[in-house]
Amino acid sequence: MQAVVGRVLQGIGFDGWMEKGGIKQFFDRAQTNYTPATVIGRLVFWFVFIIALTMAADALGIPQVSAVLGQLIAFIPNIIAAILILILAALLANFVSGIVRGRPAAACWRAWRSTRSSSTRRLRR
Repeated sequence: MQAVVGRVLQGIGFDGWMEKGGIKQFFDRAQTNYTPATVIGRLVFWFVFIIALTMAADALGIPQVSAVLGQLIAFIPNIIAAILILILAALLANFVSGIVRGRPAAACWRAWRSTRSSSTRRLRR
């Protein structure tokens, strides 16, 4: 599951989008071998794994385990929201750092806009 999600994200150019947005720089600074696509692949794997464990505990009739895993599953939307906030904050930080380093705001906006327009053109086709 993890490999499939990672390959699909790499196939649609997710890592390229994250590199243009400045997210890849955070992974490079952390000196990790992971890419944004592999991290999302791992998260999807663990979400599916926890859901499968919950279903197995329900089938075996173990309500205590099901209750704990159910609480963990209920926390998943918070994790997704935190990841989205982190990505948006990194994009904003990259945008502001470009302005502070002397790159005009219009150039930052055009660079961001070009990445958005090229991705929306792909989706329209």
